[in-house]
Amino acid sequence: MNIMSISRRRFARLLGAGAAAVVVRPPLSFAKPTQPDATSSTTGGTIVRLSANENPYGPSPKALKAMTDYFGLACRYPDEHNNILIDKLAKLNNVNHDQILLGDGSSEILQLCADTFAGKDRGKLIAADPTFEAIINNATRTIQQPASRRGMSCTTSSQKLRATR
Repeated sequence: MNIMSISRRRFARLLGAGAAAVVVRPPLSFAKPTQPDATSSTTGGTIVRLSANENPYGPSPKALKAMTDYFGLACRYPDEHNNILIDKLAKLNNVNHDQILLGDGSSEILQLCADTFAGKDRGKLIAADPTFEAIINNATRTIQQPASRRGMSCTTSSQKLRATR
C-alpha cells in the first residue's frame, strides 16, 4: 500500500503555493482567454451559438424526467456505468465493444484525437475558424481555415495542406 505522509507545515506551504499560483497564473498563462461572443440570443433574439454547445430545443420531457429522477447522482462521473452503456451502444450499432470510446464531455475525446492524429510527430490538423478550442489547443500543428456561411471548402483545405508540407 502506498501511503503519503505530509506534515502540517508542508501542507501549509503547499496550500500557500497553490494560493499564490491562483493569483499569478492568469498573467503567465499562454492560452488566450475565452470570452463568449455577445449574440442576439443573450438579448432575447433567436440566434443559438452551436459552437457553445447550446441546444435550441432544450431537453425533451422524457430526458427532463430522467435528469430530475437522477439529480442526486449529478455530482458523480458516470464512469462506473460505462461498460453497460458501451454494450448497449455496440449492440445498437452492430459494432464491437472495443470500437466505442466514451468520455466525460467532448474535451477528453477531442484531446485524444488531437494526440493520436495531430500530436508530436503526427499529421497536421485542418480546422474551421471558428471551431471548438479543445481540438486545436491539443494539436501540435494546425491549419485554420475561415468558415463561411456556406461551410468550408475541401479543395481550399487540401491546397492549404499541400502548401505547408
